[in-house]
Amino acid sequence: MDNILPDDMAEISPNKLFLQLCENATTRKKRSLERIHKACENQYKLKDKNFSIPTIAKLIASEGGPSEQGLRNKNGEDYRLLINTWASSTAQITLR
Repeated sequence: MDNILPDDMAEISPNKLFLQLCENATTRKKRSLERIHKACENQYKLKDKNFSIPTIAKLIASEGGPSEQGLRNKNGEDYRLLINTWASSTAQITLR
């Protein structure tokens, strides 16, 4: 996957980014990305504009997704990028 920088988020859809992130991800990371993507998609469909890290972490906790700390860690960069892309698609800023 080509490096996707935060400035490029406005130009890429969350679905396209999700597919790109999954291309080279491990099985475990793909499962985490799927959980995050699904949670964000549900937030979007519900017109809920809260895409904060704590909110997404709570939504995926019951499914075994990454914890809030896991989303914030350096290794969670792709997860945050996906969340921020979903937040940008609603024209809202992700709360930190």
